[in-house]
Amino acid sequence: MIVDETINFIREHKDGAFYVNVWTLLPHAPLKPTPIQLKEYENLSPSADDPAFGPWMQKYLAKGKNLKSQMQIYCAALTDLDTQLGRLFSALDEMKLADNTIIVFSSDNGAEDYRIQNAANAGVGNTGPLRARKRSLYEGGVRTFGLVRWPGRVPAGQTDEKSVTSAVDILPTICKITGTDLPANMKLDGEDVSDIWLGKPRPRTKPLFWEWMFDVTGGPKSGYMPPMLAVRDGDWKLYVNHDGSDAQLFKIPYDISEEHDVAAENPEVVISLTAKTLVWSKSLPQNPLREDKFRTDKPQTPDRQQKIIEKLPVTQSTLE
Repeated sequence: MIVDETINFIREHKDGAFYVNVWTLLPHAPLKPTPIQLKEYENLSPSADDPAFGPWMQKYLAKGKNLKSQMQIYCAALTDLDTQLGRLFSALDEMKLADNTIIVFSSDNGAEDYRIQNAANAGVGNTGPLRARKRSLYEGGVRTFGLVRWPGRVPAGQTDEKSVTSAVDILPTICKITGTDLPANMKLDGEDVSDIWLGKPRPRTKPLFWEWMFDVTGGPKSGYMPPMLAVRDGDWKLYVNHDGSDAQLFKIPYDISEEHDVAAENPEVVISLTAKTLVWSKSLPQNPLREDKFRTDKPQTPDRQQKIIEKLPVTQSTLE
């Protein structure tokens, strides 16, 4: 239905400029492939110790309740996603729009976690060598692939493993490519990365920041939950709490699995990046979950989050 609506919209606007966000839902939980879709994977028998999985994935999958069934359902759902996107690309070819359409394809976060109640079947996506998964600021939670397709402009088959880009870069990049002016007073978190999209890798000029305050995967002892703020600046990635405590530092290109915390060996980097991160944190809109009296050193548990939320006045801004 989503792809049908997308194709209909494009047909209505194919003679002019158009922009479409296609939120596919798949492979978001719950996954419900049909018996016909599942049949293609009836002989799939995955093993948690398969070398194709990185060390974090192997430990994680070994604790799955029914890895065979989970993986069959997950793969069947992904295959349906491929089928539907294939329909969309074919429609662009049919309307002779493919060469004049930029397609940006990515996920909004790392692979789902099977410990989430309704997500067991969606929670077996492979994060490879990356640490942790969705709902973590470690690389397995925030680092996703990105694909840009623009025939004749974006080099076909080229892989860029050096440039660091983010969803916050999409707005300034699309505006640059399309010659669209942004409001002069707009403060952007992202930057124009059109040169990277067009095949010229480079370091980014702005740091990237994250905040994640919720503990739903077992707390710091699980190895999933770093401090609640993070920054990526050049090769460095720092994690720190809102009060500046518990800093962790990793040099990502040389430690993609984030196994070696080098904060103690690089105190000047820790001080510099902590200062940047806390300044950014103070610029964020007020959030009761961040500002309650438990905020400084503990992630919010679901129970504590709910107690705080229940005390809030129900307003549109609260719901947002």
